[in-house]
Amino acid sequence: MSSESGDLGTLTETELLELIGRQLLADTFQGRRLSPAEYADIGRAWLTNALPVLREKICNSPVVQTQLLSAGAIVRNAAAIEILDAVLHDVFSGIHVSAISHAVLCFGLYKICGVAP
Repeated sequence: MSSESGDLGTLTETELLELIGRQLLADTFQGRRLSPAEYADIGRAWLTNALPVLREKICNSPVVQTQLLSAGAIVRNAAAIEILDAVLHDVFSGIHVSAISHAVLCFGLYKICGVAP
């Protein structure tokens, strides 16, 4: 993966999951160096386990409802990331909120909230 401080918008879904996995394990001792695929698996598992919290915070947010999910809402990805960052800013520690927001967009905001586009 390129740089953790680089533009997250240029990362693939797998690279975002790898970044999340790396951030989750940043302060832990590892007996061996993990592969990018192993970090991505850790990030994917974390995202899967975090979905209920993400659904609650994102789907119940009035801002998300009006700006991202309402009929006729046309918000570009950059604005969507800013809105998601604001909604999720205090939810998880140890992971850059922008990485989570980008992963949410890759996973699918409509899919997470269970609504049709």
